[in-house]
Amino acid sequence: MEEGGKTSSFYFYIMIIFDELKVTEDGSALIVEVSVSKEKYFRDVYLDSIFIDNQDTYKDTGISSTPLYTFTLEGNNKILRKTILKNELTAGKDFNGILYVYVRTKGLPADNTPCGMDTINTVGATLNMYNVYNDALPYLKEIASTCDVPDAFIDYMLKVKAIEAALGSGNYLMANKYWNKFFSNINTINTSCGCGK
Repeated sequence: MEEGGKTSSFYFYIMIIFDELKVTEDGSALIVEVSVSKEKYFRDVYLDSIFIDNQDTYKDTGISSTPLYTFTLEGNNKILRKTILKNELTAGKDFNGILYVYVRTKGLPADNTPCGMDTINTVGATLNMYNVYNDALPYLKEIASTCDVPDAFIDYMLKVKAIEAALGSGNYLMANKYWNKFFSNINTINTSCGCGK
C-alpha cells in the first residue's frame, strides 16, 4: 500500500507497474502512471489500453461491460502518464469511491515467462480518502473527553481500516461491500457524536 496525500492506492501487478495511481485531493482528476516491467520476459510487451471501473461496476471476472472510462494507446508504448479528468468519465460518474484501473497489454511475453506473470490485464485500486477523513473530524471531539470511551470514533476508524485491509489483501468484493455499506453517502453521513454534553 502506498499513501500519497489523502489517496490510498493498492497495487497488484505482474508485468505492469503502477508508478503512480491517485485521485487529486479536490476529486477533479485521476493520475495514472504505469510502465511495463523491465524484466527480460517482457521485452516485446507494450501498453494497449486502460479501463476504469468503480465499486458499482466492478466484476471479479475482470473488466466490466460498462466501464466508466476507456482509453486506447497508439504505437508501442512502455510507459504512460495520463491525467484523466472527471468530465471524461461516463456521464454522471465521478472519482468518489473505489476506483479499479485496469491496464491491458499487447505483444507477447517470452516463452519462458514464469507461470502467472503473463496476464494481459493488471488492476490497481485507488481510493480518495479526503472525504472519509474529513467526515471523521467531528468524532475527534470524543478523544478530548476524559470521562467517556470514544466509541463512535473507534467505530468509524474500524470501518475505514476494514476497507483498507480488504483492498490491501486484494479482496475487492469485500471492499466494495464495506464501501457501499458505510461510505456510499459520505457527504451525508451523520457525524453527530454527541460530544460536549
